[in-house]
Amino acid sequence: IENYENFIQTDASINPGNSGGPLIDSTGKMIGVNTMIYSKSGGSDGIGFALPIDTAKRSVKEIIDFGEVRRGWIEIDPIELNTSLVRYAELNTEEGILISSVDPGGNAQLAGLRGGDKKNPIRYRQSVKYLGGDIIVSINNYKVVTISDLFTALEDTKPGESVNLEYIRRKKLIKTKIKLSSRKK
Repeated sequence: IENYENFIQTDASINPGNSGGPLIDSTGKMIGVNTMIYSKSGGSDGIGFALPIDTAKRSVKEIIDFGEVRRGWIEIDPIELNTSLVRYAELNTEEGILISSVDPGGNAQLAGLRGGDKKNPIRYRQSVKYLGGDIIVSINNYKVVTISDLFTALEDTKPGESVNLEYIRRKKLIKTKIKLSSRKK
């Protein structure tokens, strides 16, 4: 499962309509909220995923207060590095989030972050991406290696808050602060 953050994996059956139900441990304690199932057949067999209860508790307050979960975001098009991409682009690091592009006038651009070269597009999965951008390696001292790490680093943040960001540009590690925005839907 790609681009999902810190779920509990379970082999407990999650039948159609059970999403939103509790995931209970062997002592009867609620530890999560059943969210989805990965099933090759489309049925209830497969691997289930539940949102951890601490995350759910934070989310419920946001939904009651604002009608949605609000988290801070960095206005970029992120690319998770992999061995093939590192080799192809001749990058000087194997870990981090490559910035394909920054939103014009967005918080990343205002903080001085740079996306890739628009004159040098590549096909990456089902989209067009740009190489040569900055590579984010940590947020508030939390190491960022995967897209999931990016979401986790921003999980407890709110729009308008600032975070410390470390990124690599041309073999140089740069530290900056960035004011977070709202994540687009």
